[in-house]
Amino acid sequence: MAERDSRTRTAGPGVAFRLASLFGAAVPDVVAHGAALGMGGFGALAMRNERKLVERHQRRVSPHLSALQMQRRINDAFQSYMRYYVETFRMPIFTPREIEAGFSVEGFSHIEAGLAQGKGVILALPHIGGWEWAGRWLIERGHQLSAVVEAGGGDVSR
Repeated sequence: MAERDSRTRTAGPGVAFRLASLFGAAVPDVVAHGAALGMGGFGALAMRNERKLVERHQRRVSPHLSALQMQRRINDAFQSYMRYYVETFRMPIFTPREIEAGFSVEGFSHIEAGLAQGKGVILALPHIGGWEWAGRWLIERGHQLSAVVEAGGGDVSR
């Protein structure tokens, strides 16, 4: 029984992601982005611990913000994160041209030089923007991609 419960818990996020991807692909762009704004606003209110975390980070950067300015920053952060998820969920319906337009690359010649040696290349990407765009961009150019990520659940309360 415990084994089945474990499978159910780990399958939940995958099922939710698939459902969100289906929703994202089925609705017009304006609806998807409107949903992101709404979910971001709701998340800023409902996700108390995450809200406190965002506020702590904002206070480090801008310690003299008024209450209203802080509220706007927190809402902006949550809405930005929801836009990231919406774009991720909608990625399967983007055309190669849309990927190209939404992504910029500098120094790709270094990657090509490594690939030319026939041994593959390891890319360690910083956590800025969506790595999915980079992955899709590489795939559109005929490259194979494997992604290694750290499992969630670490302490992010710093």
